[in-house]
Formats: sequence, structure tokens, C-alpha cells
Amino acid sequence: MFVLALPVWSAWLLVATILVWLLLGKETLSLDRDEAIFVRTAVIRLSSRVVPRVEIQGFREYRSGYREDDECQWGIEMLTLGKPVRFFFDLPDGERAWLIHQLNLFLGMSGRTRKHTSSSRR
Repeated sequence: MFVLALPVWSAWLLVATILVWLLLGKETLSLDRDEAIFVRTAVIRLSSRVVPRVEIQGFREYRSGYREDDECQWGIEMLTLGKPVRFFFDLPDGERAWLIHQLNLFLGMSGRTRKHTSSSRR
């Protein structure tokens, strides 16, 4: 009896987890001159990652291997010296392109500002 109930309970747990993520899930990216902080929450903190600014190489579009309604999901990928961070898969195409452009623009500006301040300290 227990063997038959286990798949049913695990399926209900999976459905409940997906519903919590759909209703309460949130991804937050905080980018400043020194670091990028990415946090994924759904009632509790699910994951977080801090990447120093010197390790960030840029942002680009990322096509997920996951398919929904026979279409690939597109998101944003933060390229780093280590493992990339992938997020914001629910954005419309135009908003995603604009955000990637703005994030790369900020990286270029903050990089120049840091180089200017570090060279003026010498």
C-alpha cells in the first residue's frame, strides 16, 4: 500500500511546489560598482549568489533547454569568470533586450568609473 501511495504523494508535493513558485516566486538582481547579488525566493530564500564586479564579463540572452508549449524559454545570462547566473525567464522579448542593453551599459560605465578612481588614487 505504501509503495502505491509514494508516487501520488510525490506528485502532489511537486504540484504544490510549482504553485508556490508561480504565486510567490521572485528573482532579484542588485548590481552596483562592487558586486552583483542575485537572490531567488518563494516564501523562503531558495538560492543566492554574490559575484564580485571584477568577475562579471557581461550580460546576454540565454535560451533554456526547457521547452514550454513547444517553444524555448529565453532569459538573461550573466557571464562571469566562473559559473554563469541565469535568470528572468518570464520577460517579454523587448523588455529583455532593453534590460540586457542597460545592464551592459552600466557595467561599462561603472568599469570606467572604477578605473578612473583607482588611477587617481596613485
